[in-house]
Amino acid sequence: MRQRGVGEFRGAVLIADDHQVFRIGLAQLLRRHLKVTRLLEAGSFAEAMEHLQNKDVTLAIVDLRMPGLVGPQGITQMRFLRPEAQIVVLSASDCREDILGALAAGVHGYVVKSQHTDQLIDRLRYILSGEIYVPPILAERLPDKAAKLIDAVENLHSSSSIDNLIAALTATYIRDQDRDLT
Repeated sequence: MRQRGVGEFRGAVLIADDHQVFRIGLAQLLRRHLKVTRLLEAGSFAEAMEHLQNKDVTLAIVDLRMPGLVGPQGITQMRFLRPEAQIVVLSASDCREDILGALAAGVHGYVVKSQHTDQLIDRLRYILSGEIYVPPILAERLPDKAAKLIDAVENLHSSSSIDNLIAALTATYIRDQDRDLT
């Protein structure tokens, strides 16, 4: 984890994305702006799971569309394997099902790849400070559910437990899936 006021990032960062050029670019951003010195790269879910066995991994940045990752279940497996690491989804998808599914699986943030680099770094800093980042596009597309998401995030911070957020988001996600089937 990164300590406030200290220049160098503590721990290793795992970048899990099937596009090598993207991994290289993100690694450079993390080195420059977050002072990350130890990076691991994975091009598939299987490689990511291998790297997550490294106890130095404190942050995993994961693409939802990499080979082998099957939606929220894969994220849940990652959280189970390395519960103390912060997991961030960095995806091209701004689909509400993807966002809610990832949040329900326990990610610490969901960032859409279309962000400018300075916004991406700001969102990662926000997450590293202990906050949960929910993209604004979710509130724009779900005005009736935005208040529930905000309440869930606020409850998380007051109780310091990600379990509350996961439970609230899972309930919302399951309820929405049931409605879509009818």
